[in-house]
Amino acid sequence: MESFNKKYLFLRLIYLGGILIIIETIINIFMLKGLFTINIVNSGVFQMICKSKEKHNAKILVIGDSVCDQLYDCSTDNNSICSLASNQGVTIAGYYFLINNYLKVNTPQKVILLIHPNTLQNDLNSIGYNYFMKPFYTSEYKNKFNKHLIERVHETPNWWLCQVPGIKTTSYTPNYQVQPSFPISITAESYIDSIKTFCNIQKVKFELHINPLSETMRPHVNEMIDKTDNKIIKSALLECTFFPDSLFIDKVHFYRKHIPIDFFNLYKQ
Repeated sequence: MESFNKKYLFLRLIYLGGILIIIETIINIFMLKGLFTINIVNSGVFQMICKSKEKHNAKILVIGDSVCDQLYDCSTDNNSICSLASNQGVTIAGYYFLINNYLKVNTPQKVILLIHPNTLQNDLNSIGYNYFMKPFYTSEYKNKFNKHLIERVHETPNWWLCQVPGIKTTSYTPNYQVQPSFPISITAESYIDSIKTFCNIQKVKFELHINPLSETMRPHVNEMIDKTDNKIIKSALLECTFFPDSLFIDKVHFYRKHIPIDFFNLYKQ
C-alpha cells in the first residue's frame, strides 16, 4: 500500500509538472506573438520586438538604451519618429536584430542609434540574461549571432536554461558579473558595423550619436577616444555634449524635469 501511495504521488507530481510546463509554454508563445504581456522585467523588450515587426510611417527610426528612452521614449510613434528605445541590457546586437526586423517591413529615411558610452562597453553583462538572451537566443535570431556573441553567450552561467518556458517567462537570472570591455566591446563594435552595413544595403542612412552626458564622464570619454580606432564610434564620441552632474539622478539618467526636449532636433529633420 505504501509503495502504491508513493507511486501515485510521483505520478501526480509528474502530471502537475507537465500542466505547468504547458501553461508556461502557452504564455510564452502568446507573449512573443504580442497578444499580451506579463509583468516581468524584460516584458518591454518583447513589446519592442513586436513593434519592430509592424508597419510604421516614421521618417526616422530611433533606437537605443534607457537614456535614449528618456529623450525619445519607446511609445513614440508618429510620422516623424518611431522609437524602439529599451535599455543597455538589450546590447548593440539586440538593437541590430530589432533594426533588421524594422527595415524588412519599413523604409525610413534614417536610422539613429542613441547610446551612452557604457553601452559600447557592454559585453553581455549580467542584465543581458533577461534583456538579451531570453528574447533573442532563439531560432529566429541565432543565424545572426557572430562568433564573438556566441562565445559570450556560452560563457554565461546557465545559458542553456534561458529558453526553458519556466525560466524564460520569469525574472530568473544567474548570479554572475562581467567586467566592462575597454575601450569598446568587440561584440558591440562588430554589431555597429553590421548595423551600418545592413542600412547601406537597405539604402537607409545610419547615424550613431552619444546621448548627452554628465560632466563626470568627460575623462572616461576622452580615454575611449584615445584608444579606439573605429571611425564611426570615435566620430560619435568626439561630438559628445556634457551637462552638470546636478542634472542627473545617477550620473547617467536625467532627473525628469531636466530631460532635454528633442535634444537631437529630430522633429526638425
